[in-house]
Amino acid sequence: LRQLQTGDHIDHADFLARVDTLGTLGHTVMISNYLRYHRLVPFLRRLTNKRIGFAMGLRNIRELFDEKFYTDTPGGILQALGQLFQGDIKLYVAPAIDQAQGIIINPESCTVPRHLSHLYAHLLENNYIETINVDNELLAIYARDVIQKIQTGDPRWENFVPTPVAALIKQRHYFGCP
Repeated sequence: LRQLQTGDHIDHADFLARVDTLGTLGHTVMISNYLRYHRLVPFLRRLTNKRIGFAMGLRNIRELFDEKFYTDTPGGILQALGQLFQGDIKLYVAPAIDQAQGIIINPESCTVPRHLSHLYAHLLENNYIETINVDNELLAIYARDVIQKIQTGDPRWENFVPTPVAALIKQRHYFGCP
């Protein structure tokens, strides 16, 4: 929820519309107020001892290995990753397009700060991080661009979302759809 925050304001309608579109595709959506994954895991562990999987984009992996997010954790990034990977945890990561080079980057080819590279390699080699196989053409679709097309009345937005999602957006006038 905080990632949709602009200043002190959260557009709850936008947020709930995103949840509805995922639900339309048959996905269960969990909403929490945990900003960091390593803080969410202990909560989820109270509910299950089975595998916990997080689906995320490559940007999230880069943030996971950005030490500025762990200044409030006494053990820093090492403690946070220890908390994250307690028990059977797996990160399912979608690749991304490197706009500057025009190539696809996946978790195996992603680079993290040099001093954390061995830790990252350990997670890869022990299958804590797995690449999600996706159609590479889909990697060039960004939610912000689709929403802009919806709001400006560009009908091409429908080409970038599944048919049930397009129908829901039009029916409920989500994201400023006329």
